[in-house]
Amino acid sequence: MSGLKVAAVATQILLLATSPAHSAAGDAIKYETWTGACQLAAELSKIQNIAAKKITDATETASSYLRQYFKTRILLEKTQRGNYKPAQLALLAYYAKKADDAAVYYNKANVLAQATAIRDSARLEGAIIDFVGALNQIVDGTHNCLQKGSADNNHRPAAASFDGIEAGCNSNTAALTGQAATISGFTAAGYSGALGAEKDENAITGGGTPKCTITAPKATNRLLNQGAGTTITGTPRYAGGIFYLHTNGLKQAATDQLTTEGPNNKMLAAAHRAYLATQHTVETFKFKDSTQLKEDPDFIKLYKKIVLKDKEPTTEADTALKNQIEAAFGPKEEMGKTYNSGFSDVSIINPQAADPPTLALTALTSIEQLTAVLQFYETQNRKFLTDKIAELEEKINKGASKTQEKICNDIGDKNETGCKNTPGCHLVSTNPEGTKCTVNPAATKTVNEATGKGAEGTTASDRCTKHGSNKEACEKENTPGQTPVCGFRKGKEGETDEPDKEKCRNGSFLVTKKFALSVVSAAFVALLF
Repeated sequence: MSGLKVAAVATQILLLATSPAHSAAGDAIKYETWTGACQLAAELSKIQNIAAKKITDATETASSYLRQYFKTRILLEKTQRGNYKPAQLALLAYYAKKADDAAVYYNKANVLAQATAIRDSARLEGAIIDFVGALNQIVDGTHNCLQKGSADNNHRPAAASFDGIEAGCNSNTAALTGQAATISGFTAAGYSGALGAEKDENAITGGGTPKCTITAPKATNRLLNQGAGTTITGTPRYAGGIFYLHTNGLKQAATDQLTTEGPNNKMLAAAHRAYLATQHTVETFKFKDSTQLKEDPDFIKLYKKIVLKDKEPTTEADTALKNQIEAAFGPKEEMGKTYNSGFSDVSIINPQAADPPTLALTALTSIEQLTAVLQFYETQNRKFLTDKIAELEEKINKGASKTQEKICNDIGDKNETGCKNTPGCHLVSTNPEGTKCTVNPAATKTVNEATGKGAEGTTASDRCTKHGSNKEACEKENTPGQTPVCGFRKGKEGETDEPDKEKCRNGSFLVTKKFALSVVSAAFVALLF
């Protein structure tokens, strides 16, 4: 990975190749030691993939919860005309929170932390591969720098690749996969694995025929002077600081205590920090059914806040509340089909092309597509609501002469909610068909007063408008101390009959308007349910 390291190794190869046969040399590095470095390199490669997975998991989790949020809203807009139940609002808030939580993870600081972990682990891995790979090629017909096998000091010829526990020292240029992996050897303190505590030259190099100048003692070392040799005054370090040249020969630095970074273990300590930076769990998307939501602290808190109107909700739930949550969504199989697996059966408009005109909800994969479809159904529902209100207002405005009995009868025999919520009406199940929703005598007086009708059903409008420009006759319709029935005035907002002309007008116009809107509201609720 480092051009300086490669140049240094090349120099060492040249010096070794040109050294006289009688030159002093060290022994080959023991098999357990150099393969231990290769095993560390393999673990460092895993760390890189784990760090990449942390980032991709967070982005995919946020995206998945966001897509689930949109799909659920589209479902409700299409099937319920956007009339969300409180529990459904809590579910949408839950998806939004989960997306937000995941998005928080891939903020700048967290992404940089994982990117740094990838860099630091890759840097040490590359240093190990450079060093061991070079030693693997420093070979002639008799000598070599790497022991052939465990306790095997015979000649080890150069190999094109490494196998088994050596495999971590193969150069790997493949793209990161972002796959999960189990790390071995690393601890909270450092890397014990196949290296661990500091070891001297006797522990990491072995005797026998193979010799290697690189592992030779500093004194009369031929790396600088291939003739008589000279003493090296510095401390050459190899493989990111794992190995270093000592007075008596090559040693292995301690790797089991890396929490404190010093001048000699910077790359090792950084690689250990990379390991620590990946030792946490990133939540991934998981659809939860009613039996799981009732146990989820986040959902419990949102349910209390939105459904129960709790201003200081907690994450705890007793059995009764858990049962209430489960009942709100139905059995787990039913909820799963409605809010997840059944999305494939929901047909929605095709946001991209006229052919085919519809698609399955599951076919939408991008936020752009989901937004377009949601906006389509929201617009459609707003138009439906506006048209329906206009229709009902028109009926009410035209129904000034309509009897209260007729208003009630028209609601229908089976619409108990609409009948009950319409002022002046109640449901009498024993009445004949078509008249079960009938006038509530106790409320009739209140309704007539609110609409300005007299005892005979004569409206205030009739009583007032007949006087035209006769102010005196107009004012005689009013009883002192009571709400005026008529008023000699210009038209108010909403009155279309010569609004700029002063004449006798209905004094209870605003009361009537409010009543009309209350009837519209009640009728619309009846329509939805």
